[in-house]
Amino acid sequence: PCMQEARGLDAGPRLASKLQGKGDNRSAAVVAQISEEELAHVAVGVAWFKHLCRALGADPGVAFTAHIGIFAPEALRGPFNHPARAAAGLKPEWYSVGPEHRMGHAFDSGGDRLSSDDEGVGGVARDQ
Repeated sequence: PCMQEARGLDAGPRLASKLQGKGDNRSAAVVAQISEEELAHVAVGVAWFKHLCRALGADPGVAFTAHIGIFAPEALRGPFNHPARAAAGLKPEWYSVGPEHRMGHAFDSGGDRLSSDDEGVGGVARDQ
């Protein structure tokens, strides 16, 4: 829910707007409803993720960024619907990365992408 369903929060309103702009109000309403329902799904996922992190003594933001970087590095990209994500409990620092770490990849100071073996994600080293 914190990844795939959160993408629904990002894409749903844009898709509904495009459909409405093309005159497909019925499909736009369906997509808008699905997008609205995603909010609860993401919120439950965030609550359970935080609960698990507390039980493990892990920082949720660091753990989330590390896991995305390892298991789905291309998935961490915008555009993001920050208000909807915040309403679901997803903090921007979990997913909105700076220029040195774009789309789940680390970059050196010159802007060149480091290989996955050069650096861990979110300060968490990769397992070999």
